[in-house]
Amino acid sequence: MRPNHNSQFITTVAVAALLGWGVWIYTLTHLPPDKIVHNIFFLASFYFALAAVITMVLYKLAYHQAQVHHSYVNAGSVLSHCFRRGGILSGVVTVTASLKVLGAFSALNFFLLILAAFFAEVYFMQKH
Repeated sequence: MRPNHNSQFITTVAVAALLGWGVWIYTLTHLPPDKIVHNIFFLASFYFALAAVITMVLYKLAYHQAQVHHSYVNAGSVLSHCFRRGGILSGVVTVTASLKVLGAFSALNFFLLILAAFFAEVYFMQKH
């Protein structure tokens, strides 16, 4: 049985990713990095763009895996898992980047972020 593929979702997330990267590039090239508001705008647009890209990649991998195994995929369930994982991974990358900008980045901070992301994923997997 073919998996349930939701192309409207992919199109929406692709447009969101393109808009996010567009805003990120505009922020990078046109706004001076000396103001805190510009830094927040930079990191927020980076988070949304990266979350959209990771979500699309994870969804396509899940869709391809379902095709290989000839199994049915509930699109809503897969989409929520992919979106959650994309948000968590993007959050780790964005918080790491913000810590680097602030000069507070260390290996311990990175390890704690990865550990927090892992526990968040386990918690939400158990909740579903």
